[in-house]
Amino acid sequence: MILLLRIASVTALFCTMSGTWAQSGTVPDFPVKGKGIRVVIPFPPGGGNDVFARFLVHGLNEKFAPGSVADNRGGAGTVIGTEIAAKGNPDGHTLLIVSVPFVVMNALYPDIKIDTLRDFAPVINAGTSPSMLLVPAAAPYKTARDLVEAARAKPGELTYATSGNGSSTHLIMELFKMVSKTNLVHVPYKGSGPAMTALVAGQVPVMFNNPTAAAAFIKAGRVRALGVSAATRLKAFPEVPTLAEAGLPGCEGSVFWGVAAPAGTPKAVVAKLNHEFNRILNSSEIRKHFSSQDVDVVGGTPEAFGEFLRREVALWGKVVREAKIKAD
Repeated sequence: MILLLRIASVTALFCTMSGTWAQSGTVPDFPVKGKGIRVVIPFPPGGGNDVFARFLVHGLNEKFAPGSVADNRGGAGTVIGTEIAAKGNPDGHTLLIVSVPFVVMNALYPDIKIDTLRDFAPVINAGTSPSMLLVPAAAPYKTARDLVEAARAKPGELTYATSGNGSSTHLIMELFKMVSKTNLVHVPYKGSGPAMTALVAGQVPVMFNNPTAAAAFIKAGRVRALGVSAATRLKAFPEVPTLAEAGLPGCEGSVFWGVAAPAGTPKAVVAKLNHEFNRILNSSEIRKHFSSQDVDVVGGTPEAFGEFLRREVALWGKVVREAKIKAD
């Protein structure tokens, strides 16, 4: 009888501790000492997704999980990196950077074996940002209206660069085409970095990209921003009109960046990761940098990010189908 009471007491204590871990995010042996976190970035180096992700990795390395690494695995519209992360050990030491391609993946690739909502656990919504309509500095277009008139005069002749099928740069341009009633030809690149390189070189006449990726090129005078897909002008570029001001009302859309873990990652581990990422996002360094790039830091709970992802999957999946966007 005494033995049974002791067992019951130990069991009750264990359950109490487990509940405390789940609520506080305190998890024994996580992160494992000497073992960093692998953050899979399903994009090539150099783009806005890569820039954002590396700030987060830097924050992990500072005090929480020294030895953490950014692992760029671009290709196949982010499917390659996403599949790699989905197969990772669900112990919190493998994470995935998610953005717009994540929420349109199953609409674009209906035959892939993963389901983004089923196979990943949301960790945190890191930030959001509008897109900018960009042209090379040597382009003759001074305003968005100039570009629209040129595209209407030569339907099917002007091209536009994107970071790949189903990317945010692709979806916002499809919206631009619908609103402006123009016909531009899609030229997908393997990431935002290569697409920007092509734009700067004048190989393509136009593209949308986020302010984080475009800022250095704009300030260096290598590209020109014709408009921004936001309701108000950006603090970093107050001279650039919104697309509504440029005569294209309804052409609004934002990109987002977040973090997810393989499905099956313990809730207490997810909670601890969420706590650390909120700490990182609240640092003065990150807020100062991304504020200057007109990125809104979001943060919040895993549950809030999960609801956000479900809404985005429904919304952009519909856009993909109605625009008849096909994967490569």
